[in-house]
Amino acid sequence: ISLLFTILYNLRSYNFNTMKKTILTAFLIFVVFISTFYLLKDQEPTADVVKDKLTVTKVIDGDTITLSDDNHVRLIGINTPEKGQFYYQEAKDKLTSLVEGKEVSLVKDKTNNDRYGRLLRYVYLDDIFINEVMIEEGYAEAIEYKPNLAHQDVLEAAELEAKQQNLGIWKDYKEDLTACQRLGCPVNSNFAGSKNSNFFYECDCYYALKIKKDNLICFSNQEDAINKGYQESRYC
Repeated sequence: ISLLFTILYNLRSYNFNTMKKTILTAFLIFVVFISTFYLLKDQEPTADVVKDKLTVTKVIDGDTITLSDDNHVRLIGINTPEKGQFYYQEAKDKLTSLVEGKEVSLVKDKTNNDRYGRLLRYVYLDDIFINEVMIEEGYAEAIEYKPNLAHQDVLEAAELEAKQQNLGIWKDYKEDLTACQRLGCPVNSNFAGSKNSNFFYECDCYYALKIKKDNLICFSNQEDAINKGYQESRYC
């Protein structure tokens, strides 16, 4: 790039006519721009570059842990049952057996924290990809945590394998059920909300999956939800 700037500077000493000099100058500026763009692009951190190693001091549930530096970590791309839901304790126990008291590698994707302040990370124990293990053994489902999608294909493939084998949370899985039906909504439902909030979501949304059965309210369409005093969530 510095060489190109030198050439541009020295163009003044060459005996070109004005038109030729203008065209060449424009071309060289374009080359400088493209070169700079790709140089900066290559320097952006990826999910396989930014790593930390810390000890897990506590497992909160099947997808959240506490580290030796007191940070809470939410495992990217997975979702496990909430307390009181089917397979909650099994998922928590599995993650506990995998990582509690052990030193793990933490890999960042695009986003550093979620809206609750927890670190968003892929977790590895040596060469074991913990996020994937929790899904492929039926303790968690794969969810998109946009824009953190570096390993989404791997996680979704693991979920498909668990579904096909009816493992864990997929024990009674039926392929023909809609996302709303899996939440516990009637067959004609397209959106879901919580009795404890005034937002509604698409049924496969991460926040809809967090709604406890006792608080679940279902809607046939957006108009139905709005008429009942709910507003559409900006998250999904």
